[in-house]
Amino acid sequence: MPSVELTTDTQIAEFEARHSRLGLLRRYARARLRLMPVRLLMALVGVILVGTLISPSLAGVTLALAVLGECIDGFMMAQVRRRAPQPDEVGVLVLLTSASAGLQALSVSACFALTYASRPDPAVALFVIAFLFAMAIGDLMLIAFHRIATLVRLAIHGATLLAFFVYRVMGSGGRGDDLLFEVVGVAVLAFVVWSCVRGLEGATLRGFASNRDILHRQREIEQAGIDLKKTQDENRRLALVARHANDSVIVSQVDGPILWVNAAFTKTTGYAADEAIGRSVADLLNGPETNPNTIARIARAVKAGKPCRTDILNYTKSGQKIWVDTNIVPLTEEDGTARIVIAIERNVTEARRQMDGLAQATQEARALAQDRSTFLATMSHEIRTPMNGIMGMTDVLSRAGLGPEEQAQVDTIRDSAGALLKVIDDVLDLSRLEGEKLPIVAEVFSVPTCVKSAVMLMRPLAQEKALTLDVSFDGPTSTRVEGDAGRLRQILLNLIGNALKFTQSGGVSITVSANKAPSAIEFAIEVRDTGIGVDPDQAEAIFDQFAQAGDHIVKEFGGTGLGLAISRHLARRMGGDLVLKPTEDPGAVFVLTLTLPVATDAQDHARGTDLTNPPGDRAEDFPKVPEGLRILVAEDNATNRMVLDRFLDGTGAELFFAVNGREAVERAAQHRPDVVLMDMQMPELSGPEAARQIRALDIRQPRIIAITGGALPDERDKARAFGIETFLLKPVDRRALLDALSGIEPGEKPLGPDGAVRVSG
Repeated sequence: MPSVELTTDTQIAEFEARHSRLGLLRRYARARLRLMPVRLLMALVGVILVGTLISPSLAGVTLALAVLGECIDGFMMAQVRRRAPQPDEVGVLVLLTSASAGLQALSVSACFALTYASRPDPAVALFVIAFLFAMAIGDLMLIAFHRIATLVRLAIHGATLLAFFVYRVMGSGGRGDDLLFEVVGVAVLAFVVWSCVRGLEGATLRGFASNRDILHRQREIEQAGIDLKKTQDENRRLALVARHANDSVIVSQVDGPILWVNAAFTKTTGYAADEAIGRSVADLLNGPETNPNTIARIARAVKAGKPCRTDILNYTKSGQKIWVDTNIVPLTEEDGTARIVIAIERNVTEARRQMDGLAQATQEARALAQDRSTFLATMSHEIRTPMNGIMGMTDVLSRAGLGPEEQAQVDTIRDSAGALLKVIDDVLDLSRLEGEKLPIVAEVFSVPTCVKSAVMLMRPLAQEKALTLDVSFDGPTSTRVEGDAGRLRQILLNLIGNALKFTQSGGVSITVSANKAPSAIEFAIEVRDTGIGVDPDQAEAIFDQFAQAGDHIVKEFGGTGLGLAISRHLARRMGGDLVLKPTEDPGAVFVLTLTLPVATDAQDHARGTDLTNPPGDRAEDFPKVPEGLRILVAEDNATNRMVLDRFLDGTGAELFFAVNGREAVERAAQHRPDVVLMDMQMPELSGPEAARQIRALDIRQPRIIAITGGALPDERDKARAFGIETFLLKPVDRRALLDALSGIEPGEKPLGPDGAVRVSG
């Protein structure tokens, strides 16, 4: 069949080529060349008659003119046959062949004119008219191939005939009535010839169109045959695919019986084809636990003529329940009505079982994560609460004027408690990082200020070990940027603390360099020490959780091995990185890179104030608490109440105490304090619930400062919903506590114009 298609296309192409402008011109040239011997023969007969009856010399002249005209025209026809012109050259050939046709017609007309002029009698006139009509008929036979050349010849022959009659009227002396009869006769003859030739031309053109139409219809018939064969082949292949497919295939009428099923249907459901055909799909496969909503959704889709894909519970012949993924496609007629439905179904029982198991595992994992968060929050509270007593009383003892030996013992207790607290903080930070719950906030800050703050906090440790601690800045570091200053400080404290920890002599240097980028600053903070360094084989392992550079490091220096892991995780959460830079010098070099956007305004975007407890600060220039400040301490732990009492002793503040949340609400209503120091976990009422009830009291609203042992953000978010914006983390540092209280005046009403609690800090 494809070869027939190629033959028809070739025939059409050949037909169009033969009937194109160039094709017709070539056919005209071929016809003119083929008929040239006939024309020359007729010219020879005429010349013989002229030479015999009139004059041999006249015969020679007419023969020369006739042959010259034919030669010129024949030469042009030969050129047309031989050349392969470009499309834009065809017009030129048409004009040239029209000119040659005119020259040939002029040569013939000249022969007739000379003949009649030599002997102007009726016999010669009849001879001339007959030859002219013969030439005209020959020209008109080719009008369909070269209309312009034909019309040129007819115009010249017609002009010759007209000149002939004019000559006879003016100079022949013939009678007028005879001439009139000749004119009428010639006109009638011309009309008959023209009509016949016009009919022939029309027939020729209609034949062209008819042949073209036949060829195109033949092409359409052959293409339809090819398409039909393709469709049959495709249907045959589809039938084979459907018959041997692994998925069940069901062909049924809409709301009617099954028409056909494949072998996979029998394998899946247990029903043979003769058992299924003629029965309804729903009656055959649906059962008591099949979801009626799913059945209704499928029915609506089929009725609307729309495809539908869903999972549905079916029953096999043996009564076994199976889940199938069914893809239902209604086949619609031209009017949009669905007649046939094709359903392709796959047994997904095992996959469904695995999905259910995965969903159960996911639920259990979430429950486990929630339990872990709850456990960590509880452990944080339970550990930090006694740690608050230990470190608080240690601070009280440090200010009690102890002797050198007793002071050293108190310092040992304080340092040991601080180390234990660092372990707790690392474990909690790691847990929050793994759960993506460690918040990264955006605030406007200065990187140099943040770095200097971290250096200031670590300087006492450097002085204690007689180490140098230097910092330098290079580039546009003073530009204020937007980022999480608290997390950056945490990373720096980890890096500087590690550097001081593993350095016995020399010191630590911090270099901060900055490069301007579009709308941002690229920072590189290098922390270099002269300590024990890191083995190249351990360069990446030291960033793993609970990993250190060797067992001897753990024995000699201690630590959890979490600091670097947490620092790198924080750096990457902020869009940067933390790497160990190779160096041949003694010690280690860590490089922290961050790209922070340039701040567009000076507004601080921090959501609240978390007052951290700066370690090792023992200066006596503490902030002053306003005289007469009324403070309600809501704390169920007696040791912690005593610590807060000692911290505030001598400040001039007036203290009230509550041992549970309900009592805190009652004391707040009774004493109307300026400040409430609220423990977050208390009996009777929790800290957030007690704060909510205090906010509902018709009193001058106090500033509520949460004292929390929980380090997870959920607890703080819950507290903020009740107007608590300031948090002190246990164990509470005395400086941080006094700093939080120093800005509150007795009797101050911390309510804004809209009645909202003002953000403290």
